[in-house]
Amino acid sequence: MQRTVILGTTRFAALPFLLQQNDAIASLPELIGKKFARQYGLRFSPLPLDIVAGTQSMAWHVRHEADSAQAWLRKTVVGSVRDVVAEMRNQRK
Repeated sequence: MQRTVILGTTRFAALPFLLQQNDAIASLPELIGKKFARQYGLRFSPLPLDIVAGTQSMAWHVRHEADSAQAWLRKTVVGSVRDVVAEMRNQRK
């Protein structure tokens, strides 16, 4: 197999608009791909090969480790991401 990259983006949010305007395909996490397909009238198909799942992480400077506002923000972000992922998983059932 060979691929030809015609566009690149660091933001998943741009993909539906790029795909609607180009004769192209994109590989992205399944939950996001299925949501975009429903929401923007795109087609979704599983990849024809195995891909190792990626991981998500946060990083912050060590001097903010004990900062209560930073700790609250990190906890809030983690909770929000978990909620969104759970909602997306429920929608695909």
